[in-house]
Amino acid sequence: MVHEKLYDSLIATPISAEDVVSGDIAWGVTRGLMSGTLMIIAAALLGVFPLSILTLVSLLILMALSGFLFASIAMIVTSFAPNFDFFNYYSELVMTPMLFFSGVFFPLDGFPKWISVVAQFLPLTHAVNLSRAIMSGNWHLGMLYNLAVIVIAEIIVFAFALKLMKRRLIK
Repeated sequence: MVHEKLYDSLIATPISAEDVVSGDIAWGVTRGLMSGTLMIIAAALLGVFPLSILTLVSLLILMALSGFLFASIAMIVTSFAPNFDFFNYYSELVMTPMLFFSGVFFPLDGFPKWISVVAQFLPLTHAVNLSRAIMSGNWHLGMLYNLAVIVIAEIIVFAFALKLMKRRLIK
């Protein structure tokens, strides 16, 4: 964006800044789906993936939704980043704590209550809850809350990503 001026080249064409940002977010979703699909293949080869079409389709949909959400969040961070080193702050101060406190590695039951409450504001917590429910086959209506949080967050974050990136691209 800064050194190669790729975004400048793209918005000089007949496509809009929103199209450029949406395309970049779509690429983020595609990369997430590719990574997730590789993990599903590895899990199936190791015999730990329940081979069910419903499970596979549900996981792919969840991966696409999560990829869209996190690609949109990445666009927001990109809109503020003055240089490439700025992403280290985002990685270390936002992404790493989110990984630890969203139930990815450790169940939230083992943490103090206040961490469990804070974790409910992290988008990854809801994706983890849904993926565990899908993999275990333990569906219940409470999962709709997790899905709603992800979808509502997507809508809000995507709108902000478009607005902030357009402001950065068109000065």
